[in-house]
Amino acid sequence: MIESNLEASLRQDFGKSVSKKLRREGQVPGVIYGLSDPVLVQVNSRTVTRLLHAMHGSARMITLQVAEGGKARNRNVLIKEVQTAVVTRELLHIDFQEVDVNKVVHTAVPIHPIGKPVGERMGGVLQAITHEVQVECLPMLIPEFIEADVSALDLGHTLHVSDLKFPEGVKPLTAQGETLFVLLAPAKMAADVDAMDKAAAMAAETAAAEAAATAAAAGTPAKGAAAAAPAAEAGKEKEKEKK
Repeated sequence: MIESNLEASLRQDFGKSVSKKLRREGQVPGVIYGLSDPVLVQVNSRTVTRLLHAMHGSARMITLQVAEGGKARNRNVLIKEVQTAVVTRELLHIDFQEVDVNKVVHTAVPIHPIGKPVGERMGGVLQAITHEVQVECLPMLIPEFIEADVSALDLGHTLHVSDLKFPEGVKPLTAQGETLFVLLAPAKMAADVDAMDKAAAMAAETAAAEAAATAAAAGTPAKGAAAAAPAAEAGKEKEKEKK
């Protein structure tokens, strides 16, 4: 668990025009939720941007030093939500969740794959199905990420939550059977397998049709390809009897 510090100050006004003015001044509006009534704050845009980049999407407890009446009050918070502009990626708003360090919290933790899948030697491609898992633990125990060893994955194999090793004190909330990674077969191999399946299906249909025709000629109802051979033999016996 990596702790970080971030300075903030209270703000009294809110609304679109106020938020735009703050952003022009290099500030990002935010709100602290959690242990008490919501508190309106603002943080320096450059400082919080550097912090977010350093976090790489990980869950991290932050000591938010809020200037209140000339004094700084420390609040233990998690970043709950970050709103950004779609095109410019400018920070628009940040929600902080204040936490009690003595009470467990539910949060998402990123998954980092480690190792090289054995199936990559045959052209397999590792695909991530989900990039994080939900966990429950004390705020101070929130891991920066969870490692997922994918080295044993062969073509078509999958890795699930149950295959992960969680640090002591960290309990997974995501279902144990949920798939995290799958090693996909090369596109050509997948196409060949699909073609083989289609060819086999067509051959089965042809055999069934021929069996049905033979059975009909012999006057015996056919029940699929399995009934074709006995029906054909019966037809031959009747022809012999006629002769």
